[in-house]
Amino acid sequence: MDITGPKHVKLLTQRIDIYNTGVQVTEDKILKILEMCYTNTAFSTFPYFYNNLNSEEAITETNSGNCIALSLYVKKKLKNNYGINSCLIPATIPKKYQKPGYLPISHVALLIPIDNSHKDSGFFIADPAFYFLNPIEFRNFNPGIVFSKNIYTREPNHNLKDYISIDKLLVKLDFFKEDHHFHECQIIEKGTYYVSCWDERDPVDSWKYILTRIINPDEAITYGFFLKEQDGPFITTTETDENNIMQIGGYLKITGNKLTYSKNLKDRQTYNTDTISTEVVNKINNDLYPFLKGNLPQYLKNL
Repeated sequence: MDITGPKHVKLLTQRIDIYNTGVQVTEDKILKILEMCYTNTAFSTFPYFYNNLNSEEAITETNSGNCIALSLYVKKKLKNNYGINSCLIPATIPKKYQKPGYLPISHVALLIPIDNSHKDSGFFIADPAFYFLNPIEFRNFNPGIVFSKNIYTREPNHNLKDYISIDKLLVKLDFFKEDHHFHECQIIEKGTYYVSCWDERDPVDSWKYILTRIINPDEAITYGFFLKEQDGPFITTTETDENNIMQIGGYLKITGNKLTYSKNLKDRQTYNTDTISTEVVNKINNDLYPFLKGNLPQYLKNL
């Protein structure tokens, strides 16, 4: 795929027609897969900038990628481990994550149907890129609660109940009463259901998970505009703390000839890529293993 290609590509969607009839879909199973995701993957744009991969290739070859790649990881593990079917769905994002060049629908999550063959119908939504501690669950129109971890806030507390980096999110199910034009390339059909989500401390800044299958996420989002608005590749790794809650591991960003790196939000350092020492490059490369296809020294040579 070409980052310099057309900026806006029409978002293609399709009615969700998958079921999990006869398969037990539980929150516990989804939580186990989310924990696997946070332990074994990283949020990264390196596979796109560096290797020109799509999200399927990125998560397969580097265990890293953007929201699409992480959702694909959860999707595959649910299917392989439990026989649970799911599909990628489009989403908007809160204002705090938006950039001027982003289109309204700039995110992807995973919808997991519950057995719809009897009264225990409904669905889960897992969002690994927003570090949900539990999936959104809907079995009716009643509002719900989900918790999300802000990995970029350093947690000063050891007691889980005192954590300041866990956000309590409220969710509500609704549907579009008319065709909804988010953008000329992003139109959602009348009658499509969506889940609104907002932090209880900031109800104005809400975002939507739209209950329709997204057909072309990389074309319409990753290479359509997301990468074009980045000033260089970055990667964020996660690890678990003493309470088995994810926190930031390493963070690397390259902008022009500047490389910025920190470990656990400590000792943030910026280096010139022309003069950075081999010792420092190798240390960062080892910290980020195995989330780069190739290695950091090779990448820097190709800048």
